[in-house]
Amino acid sequence: MKRGVVPAVFLILLLSLGTAAAQRPGEIVGCWKLRSLVVDRAGEKTEPFGPSPVGQYLLTADGHVSVIQMRPDASPNASVEPTQRIVTSYLAYFGTYEVRGKEIAIKVEGSTRSDWRNRTLTRTITTLTSNEWVFTDHPEKDLMVTVSSTRCETARP
Repeated sequence: MKRGVVPAVFLILLLSLGTAAAQRPGEIVGCWKLRSLVVDRAGEKTEPFGPSPVGQYLLTADGHVSVIQMRPDASPNASVEPTQRIVTSYLAYFGTYEVRGKEIAIKVEGSTRSDWRNRTLTRTITTLTSNEWVFTDHPEKDLMVTVSSTRCETARP
């Protein structure tokens, strides 16, 4: 009895690993709703867009990406205030992307952050399922940013 169970379990695991690897690049295509954005600076965690940020990631099958992240309680004058507060109230960027194993590389064409324009941002995908996408970024030694999102609900006309 044990001889038949072990090979069957091994075969199922092998097939499921192959299927997950083959689906990974395609699974990221679509609309993702921002759930959280947490900045961990040497153990001190903050949420620059608040505890319930709003935003979307739109990724097309032909490699284009558009991102909008913002505070739900942003000041009505946030977009016209001539200060740096806009960066902590609203962030948008667009360009092209490529999935490389467990990483996503985004070549930014335009951004509300001038230091991101014409740069490639590389993020590590820690979770990618049909309904959940989590990635991290380590821009500095003691700094980690974790972004969590879920698949957007089907739009209804």
